[in-house]
Amino acid sequence: MFSKDIIINTINRYKGHKRCLQKSDIYQNVKHDEFIDQKSKYFDNGILDSNKKFSVDENINHLTGWVPYIKDKTSILIYNFFSVNYSIRKNLVLKISILKNHKVYFSKFLSLKQYDIIELGKNFFDLKSIKNGIIVVQVYHPKISKNHGGGQFRYWSKYYDEEDNYMATVHSMPLNYKKYTKEKHYGRNYFPNHKISENKNINASLQLDDVKEGDIGLSMGGYNMVLDKQDNPLAIWHMGPAYNIKNESLEIKKYYHCLWIPKNEDINPRIIVDNKETFLGDSQEQVLKVKIISNNKIIQEKELKFSNFFESTINEIFETKFQFDYIIFLEFYSKLFSYLQINYDNKSIGDQVHTHRANFYYDDTNNLKFFNEEKEKNCRKFMHIYFKNNEYTNYLVVHNAKLMNKKKKNIKIRYLDENHIEEVKNIEIEDDKILAIFNLNSLFEDKIKNSKLNKAVIQLESKDYNFDSTIFCHNQKNDKIAIDHLTGG
Repeated sequence: MFSKDIIINTINRYKGHKRCLQKSDIYQNVKHDEFIDQKSKYFDNGILDSNKKFSVDENINHLTGWVPYIKDKTSILIYNFFSVNYSIRKNLVLKISILKNHKVYFSKFLSLKQYDIIELGKNFFDLKSIKNGIIVVQVYHPKISKNHGGGQFRYWSKYYDEEDNYMATVHSMPLNYKKYTKEKHYGRNYFPNHKISENKNINASLQLDDVKEGDIGLSMGGYNMVLDKQDNPLAIWHMGPAYNIKNESLEIKKYYHCLWIPKNEDINPRIIVDNKETFLGDSQEQVLKVKIISNNKIIQEKELKFSNFFESTINEIFETKFQFDYIIFLEFYSKLFSYLQINYDNKSIGDQVHTHRANFYYDDTNNLKFFNEEKEKNCRKFMHIYFKNNEYTNYLVVHNAKLMNKKKKNIKIRYLDENHIEEVKNIEIEDDKILAIFNLNSLFEDKIKNSKLNKAVIQLESKDYNFDSTIFCHNQKNDKIAIDHLTGG
C-alpha cells in the first residue's frame, strides 16, 4: 500500500515541482569500518578517527544545516553551544558531507568535544573533483532534543580569497522539508549593480542544479553570492521568505531601522529595498528617508520616492563620502514587518546583512524620541570573530531597547576561544543609547592582541531583553567587512 508521502511526492513531481535535497541523499550506502549506535562510546568521551569510515544510526537525535561550497575558498566554523548553553557535556558526533547535484563527493566524521570551536577549511576538505557544491553538517547525540530548533543546526561558512584574506560569512540554513517543491519568488533574491563586469552572480540552492548562475526570477531559495573573476567570494546572503500574494491586502505601515558604520576610507554602504519583502505593489509609491546621524544628531538627510525594487549607495544618495563613524537611520513603508538589506561595499561589492529595527525615531522637528517596549525578554546568541595578525577589528553592535519601568539593562558579553579560554564582561546599557557599540579587540585586548589564535566566539546574554545585534570584522587594510547577525542555537 502506498504511503501518503509517496502519493504527494508523485503528484508534485508530475506537476512541475523540482526535487530538493533530502537527508536520505546523504545516507548513501557505503562500506564502513564501524557502526555508531545509541550506546556508542563516541557519545561519551570516545574520539572518532577521522580517517576511518563510519555509519550512524539515523534514529539518533540529530540536527542538520547546509551552506554553499566554493573550492579552496570555503571554511566552516562550528561552535559547541550545546556544551555551553544546554549542559550536554559529552562529545557530539559530526558528519560533514559535500554534495554536487545530490551526489556525495566527500564525507567525514569528527568528534565535537565540550567547549570546542573548530574551523575546517581547504586542508580538511582536500577535494579536487568538483569546483563547487554544498556542505551539509549533521550533529548527533541522544541528549539533543528531538526537534531542537526545528531540526536545524546553526554554524557558519567563512569565505577567503586566494591570499587567505577573510572576505565574507553567513550562517547555515535547514534542509527543505518537502522532497518536491515549486519554484517561487523570494525576497532578497537580487544581485547588486556591478561596476566590474567580470564579477559573477551565483545562486546556491537545494535543487539538483545546486550552484549555478544567479537568476532574480523564480528560484528554490537558498543563498546568493557575488564572486570576482578569480572566484573569490565578495558577498553572500540567504534569501528571505517566499512571496505570499495574500500579504498584498495588508495595511501599509511605517517602519524604522538603523545600522552603524565604523570610521573608514572607502566603505560605501549599499541600501536595498526589495518590494518582494515590503509587498508594496507596482503602482504603490515607496518613500524612503535616509538620515546620517552622529552623536544622536541628524547631520544630513534625503527623502527618496520610487516604486518596485530600489538600490543605491550612500555615496550616490548624498554625493559625498562619510569617513567618520556614523549611524544610518532609515524610514520606510511595508505591509508587514520586513528588513532592508545592506551590502557593505568598499571599492567592490561587499558582504551583506539585513537591517534591524530601531528603538527610536525623530519627530517633525528632528527631536530624538524613543519607543517603549512593554515586555522584558531574554537572549543567548552568538557569532564568531577573527583576529589574524591584528589586521582585523571586530565590532559588536547591540540595538538598544527602552523598557517600561526599567532605566538600565544588563548584558553579558562572553568571549570563548579555541583553547577553551573564557572571559565575561558584565555591562549596563543606559536608556539614552541608540546603539551600544563595542570594539571587541579592545574589550578583550589581553586575550586577542598577543594570542597565537585567530578566532573566537562572542556570546551575548541578557535576562532583560532579546537585543538585535550584529558582529562585523573590519579589515583595516582595505575596508573589507565580513558581517552577520548573531544567532541562537
